[in-house]
Amino acid sequence: MTDNTTWVLVAIIGYLLGSIPSAWLIARLHGVNIFEVGSGNMGGTNVARAVSPRAGQIVGVMDLAKSIVAILIARALAPGDEAGATVLATLACMVGHNWSVIVLLLTRQLRGGKGAAVLFGSLLLVAPLQFIVSLALGLALLRLTRYMSLAVLSGVTLVMAWVLVMVNAGELPEIYNVYAIAGALLIYIRFLGNIRRLLAGTERRVGESA
Repeated sequence: MTDNTTWVLVAIIGYLLGSIPSAWLIARLHGVNIFEVGSGNMGGTNVARAVSPRAGQIVGVMDLAKSIVAILIARALAPGDEAGATVLATLACMVGHNWSVIVLLLTRQLRGGKGAAVLFGSLLLVAPLQFIVSLALGLALLRLTRYMSLAVLSGVTLVMAWVLVMVNAGELPEIYNVYAIAGALLIYIRFLGNIRRLLAGTERRVGESA
């Protein structure tokens, strides 16, 4: 049985990995302060607008990798409870990404990204097929509407609902209920502004400059 010290360590490692400010670092390499352009969000979409699509893609891959690494470390630390380690590492990584202590030290403000890439990275290890389907849905909506936020929210809603169904069917341990509900809530909280702008018709589309 995994002891409390191990769980604390898993949470700390996940949080610190999530706190790595990928968007800030890549934008800075191009002479841009990501917090002062566009939406001010520390994410791949804002970097794509403010720097270049390629830079945004690099940020996206780095953010995906953060949760994957966090989960692999967590599973190694808690081999007797892979599911619990995965869930805790993912949520801690999302919190670190959204409210980064490293960004706090750099800017004196507790801020970060929105956590979507981090959550999707974890899905590659938790439910890869479901991730691919939700990604296809998101890309289709993005192509039709050019609203990245709508694509992300739709993909997250589909895949998290699917995870809940998998838990209910006995395909995943019950702890993944926490993963699905808490993960989705963290996304919705960070996307509240986008949701309001979508409803008001003022949301910025992909391809528009920062």
